[in-house]
Amino acid sequence: MARKTPPAKRPDGIGPDHMEPHRGLARHASPVSIIVLGALVAFGLSGLAGSRSGTSDVATAAVEVTVRTPKIVRNGEILETMIDIRPRRRIGKLVVGVEEALWREITINSTIPAAAEEGFEDGLFRFTFSALETGQGFLFKIDQQVNPALGGRNRGRIVVFDDKERLAELPLELRVLP
Repeated sequence: MARKTPPAKRPDGIGPDHMEPHRGLARHASPVSIIVLGALVAFGLSGLAGSRSGTSDVATAAVEVTVRTPKIVRNGEILETMIDIRPRRRIGKLVVGVEEALWREITINSTIPAAAEEGFEDGLFRFTFSALETGQGFLFKIDQQVNPALGGRNRGRIVVFDDKERLAELPLELRVLP
């Protein structure tokens, strides 16, 4: 005589109603997870969470200076600052100064072109370059990384000199999110 196999025992918490086929929306995943994921992606793409770039500029009788750099970043992020200098008169010895407070908890990875001289004086990191003729453009690229300890705002100035003569000054602010 053939022996009958007893029905398989269901795991705890699984009842007969779980074995019935489902109809309608109950058999599908909740759309809430897709909506939440979509909202997070949209928020990230909006720039509100960091990496919002901006342009600041100043023009004086001697020079036009334009700075392109992110206004909002997240700590640990790598960023780039571009300083575009266009003299309206000859500059015998171009010096770009960056206020120390602007680079608090910022690591400088590289500067292009490399300065002939680098130093620190009167609260400014100073980068010295050769002469610039009237109308000759000069682009100074600074690659940086925000240290993880930084949060809040860094405020400082970028100052352009002809040797010791101050030609232009541009205030900047960097907001750092966690």
